[in-house]
Amino acid sequence: MIIEGKVVSEQSFWNDRHTLIYTSHSVEVYKVFKGALSVSTIDIVTAGGKVGDTGLVVSDAAKLVKNDIGTFFLQHNNRSNSFINAADNWNIYSSAQGFLKYDLRKATAGYAFIMCKWRIIKAYPASCTMP
Repeated sequence: MIIEGKVVSEQSFWNDRHTLIYTSHSVEVYKVFKGALSVSTIDIVTAGGKVGDTGLVVSDAAKLVKNDIGTFFLQHNNRSNSFINAADNWNIYSSAQGFLKYDLRKATAGYAFIMCKWRIIKAYPASCTMP
């Protein structure tokens, strides 16, 4: 699944064994590039987060925060626990490389590990192209 959207909220939680922390990000879907969705908001789960005074940082995980906008490359998340429902949540494919973050003020977009930037060629929301 490939979508364009905006992170509208986030909630960190422990797994059921209380050994790992995950964060569920609620994403408002602007556009579906590949796949099909019947909902306008999805949950994307990333490894890491903070619950109370305890935090977990996963170095190669996507670092999403509220109001991030971009293109998400997703795969279905089959994990289920008391906080998330496996039927309607997603993982970012290939960790941080699976999120193309837009910078609307600079009209650019880029990946976490790739230094080059893309230029947004039309008014937002839009596709990106190499300069």
